[in-house]
Amino acid sequence: MKYKAELQDLYLSLKDDNKSITAIANAVFKDNTEINLSLDTIKVYLRTIKRELSVVTTIENEEDWNVVRDKYIFSHKGDKKVFSIDMIDNIFLYYTSRGYNFTRSQVQQRFNLTPRTFKIVQQKFNLSKESDIFSPHTKNTSSIEELSAMTEKVMEEVVNSGELTTRKHAQALNRKYNTVIQKENLDGVWKKEVISEFLEEYPNCETIEFTRIKESNSQYKEISVNIADLHSGSKSERMKITENWSMEVMEQKLESAAILINSYNSPVVHLNFLGDLVETVSGVNHPDSWKLVQDGMFGAKTIIHAKNVLVRFISRINNVKTINGVGGNHDRLQASNKMADTGATDLIFAMIKERVELSGSDVEVNYDPTLLSLDRGDYGDILCHGDKGLHKRSLEFLILQFAKDKNKFQFINTGHLHTLMIRNNDSQHIGRRTVCPSIITGNNYSDEQLGKSDRSGMMINAINAVGHPDQIIHNF
Repeated sequence: MKYKAELQDLYLSLKDDNKSITAIANAVFKDNTEINLSLDTIKVYLRTIKRELSVVTTIENEEDWNVVRDKYIFSHKGDKKVFSIDMIDNIFLYYTSRGYNFTRSQVQQRFNLTPRTFKIVQQKFNLSKESDIFSPHTKNTSSIEELSAMTEKVMEEVVNSGELTTRKHAQALNRKYNTVIQKENLDGVWKKEVISEFLEEYPNCETIEFTRIKESNSQYKEISVNIADLHSGSKSERMKITENWSMEVMEQKLESAAILINSYNSPVVHLNFLGDLVETVSGVNHPDSWKLVQDGMFGAKTIIHAKNVLVRFISRINNVKTINGVGGNHDRLQASNKMADTGATDLIFAMIKERVELSGSDVEVNYDPTLLSLDRGDYGDILCHGDKGLHKRSLEFLILQFAKDKNKFQFINTGHLHTLMIRNNDSQHIGRRTVCPSIITGNNYSDEQLGKSDRSGMMINAINAVGHPDQIIHNF
């Protein structure tokens, strides 16, 4: 068969686009003038190649792979996957401890892999930190002399790249900033890999500033601002119900929120963050969650970004007195919702607390993974995300169990549902339970699968001049 090698390579490269033989043949005929064959002949040859490959790549076990013309070919849940040997070799080199020792998310970002794809590669090739720097085929088909020469060349490249120097510097910073993690007793909560990556990124955290304005003409002597469900790192396009969403849009919403908060001119401002500060850390904490994130927003990078966004937001607001937060379900690292994991928000608030202390400010930082109960003097604030069963309990139960002073009116603030709801507004005026609007408007899942998206917004709680509770909703 004339041009068989070239046609086989073209077939493998175009097959991933789910093109038919006719479509592939048309593309080859149009774009590859060096292949001097008629269109009909190309079709016949491609069909022959397809049959041959189907035989070669018949896989009895899902864990098996085959090599065809410098490409790994394997099956995963019925889908055929094709990777060049060079690419898999490079993934091994960059991920393993004997090579560059990059973290999972760093490798994903370098090679433009989704968390799901990287996980598949790990499973198929038994890739771990302890693996060799070469992929199985390269290792099995090379002589000892060839492997020795390749290893020497690769190690020279690693040393000369500057990556090792950078990592040594990062390790020194790790020792310095690890005290923050230890102080908050967060060790052992997360995978070592995420912690390591986080500590490398930590020096990039922005500092926090506070502004005090003494003169105030506000009708409220203090306000409690509820910010729910940022989902930092999320990106959605071409939605049916609501506007496109991105980190840039999120920051615009927060800018609007800061302007509105300052317009109250309140001498005391409490900031409450109700969980789901990030879309995902692992990319696998929800089914297909990796599809809903902006490029590269996995791992510690998204945690650091969310923290920096919050620092900029907080720094814009006058007269901040307290910063308070609870964890959410999107903040976890594990895929299982049975794990009590609020990892991202835990880390974000550890950083915020440390930055507040470094600023020398008297601003108070309060955080709990599940629920916070706060006494505001004239009223109480009870904060929880709304995903851990507490949202199913009665208003009376929540007040009796968690209120600091049960004789004061209690605002019970939750998020999670991305939609404004007044859940309980009792006749005895002991409290009100409200689902706050979210900062995020929605994503492709809520838009298409649930048919539900809502306007971005925030909620402000306060006691007015005559001593009655006010609850103000702002839409952006």
